[in-house]
Amino acid sequence: IKEHKLSGASSVKAALKILEDKELVYRTNEGYVIYDRFMDLWLKRI
Repeated sequence: IKEHKLSGASSVKAALKILEDKELVYRTNEGYVIYDRFMDLWLKRI
């Protein structure tokens, strides 16, 4: 979390829960994956 300058762990967890509820991401054993390939590419650029 500190490496990426994110807020506290509870805030990140809450944000991920919202993204899952909106079906923008899903969880795997390795971590989270973004459903939309183009959104994934865009986020990697910023």
